[in-house]
Amino acid sequence: GWENIEGIIQTGIGPEGPGVPKAMKQYFIDYEAKYGNVNSFAPYIYDMFDILVMGIKKANSLDSTKVRDAIEQLGEFDTIWGKARWGGKELYGNNHQLFRPTPVSIIKDKKLICLEMVTPQEVPPPSQEWHNRK
Repeated sequence: GWENIEGIIQTGIGPEGPGVPKAMKQYFIDYEAKYGNVNSFAPYIYDMFDILVMGIKKANSLDSTKVRDAIEQLGEFDTIWGKARWGGKELYGNNHQLFRPTPVSIIKDKKLICLEMVTPQEVPPPSQEWHNRK
């Protein structure tokens, strides 16, 4: 039951807490008014479709190659999570990793409370020496 997860810190997002971005709060209000309880994946899916729409508008086309290229060239952009950008060249060899704020939340009194949003930074891959340590 709930008593087993009370106090757990995790990266889910809920509509409550001092860390919830204003755009995310509005998303929860709008979603709940139309559909009821927010599915835990819904904000992520909304965000991906929003980025797709940004790419379509920037490309002024539905051509998938033009939309892909436009999405890669968005630079820094607003999401319901906060400012986001593409990165990952150092670690993955391309800039296809979405860097956006991530919630740090706690389960308290049967609710998910967002304490703050943290923005990931690009870090170089660990050295092979680190991987081989015992």
